[in-house]
Amino acid sequence: MKKPSRWLGLPVLGLAALGGAVVVGITRPTPATPPATQPAVRLTPTHFGPIGYFETHCARCHGPYGSFSGPNFAKLPPDKLREMVKTMTEGPGNAPLDDAQFDALIDYLQKLSDKRPFITLVEVQPADVGVQLQGEISPGARVTVTHPGHPTAATIKDYKWTANLSENLPDDGIDVVVQSP
Repeated sequence: MKKPSRWLGLPVLGLAALGGAVVVGITRPTPATPPATQPAVRLTPTHFGPIGYFETHCARCHGPYGSFSGPNFAKLPPDKLREMVKTMTEGPGNAPLDDAQFDALIDYLQKLSDKRPFITLVEVQPADVGVQLQGEISPGARVTVTHPGHPTAATIKDYKWTANLSENLPDDGIDVVVQSP
């Protein structure tokens, strides 16, 4: 889409000459739309990163982050999708998955197809003070870990995120809030 020209600091949609007069179409600046924030999600460590798995074993044929898969791939009926992905992971992907890993990969593919952010907590590692959380998130999304009274923005590089907590992870997991790109 062509970016509007500017006149006197205002965006101009177009100029037209009508019988010696110049007509200027001016638009009002619109505020930027903030990224959509999803409801908090409770995560527990999975010890598996489906985005990393996809990028390592599937992207060579299906493109980075599934860009060659087509918009309806993960919208197949659930049993057909599972059958197709299982055939690919065990065949051309040559990287079979256990049931929990397979479910995580299917969840990632469905969210990718629906253009919804995907997030997972992969590992919890001891840190100097507290713990470091390591996970995966859809590229472009942001994540905030919300532990009581201390929201912590995660550091994100590509599709991997980390966050340091000054306390140990509760047994029932940790809540995170995701902002879509």
